[in-house]
Amino acid sequence: MIDPVTRELIAIGVSVGVHCQPCLDYHLEAARKAGASDIDIRNAVKIARIVRQAGIENMDKYADDKADIEQDSAGSCCSGCSCSDIEEMV
Repeated sequence: MIDPVTRELIAIGVSVGVHCQPCLDYHLEAARKAGASDIDIRNAVKIARIVRQAGIENMDKYADDKADIEQDSAGSCCSGCSCSDIEEMV
């Protein structure tokens, strides 16, 4: 079972990832009430941005490949995810 703080931090990340402002407002308040620290909340937002950006970059590469468009190589691990950025926060 996931504890309330972790659940809300995940929900914050998902809210950022799907661009849902009302969801983010709700889960920020719920996370604070559950006892999440400001640092944990900021990290959840940062991680969501990194993952979201990797998805955007991967889709751009996929579309370029399908359309036979030349592209620059990103040089990151695991299909474009910036794992080193995430690991530095933990």
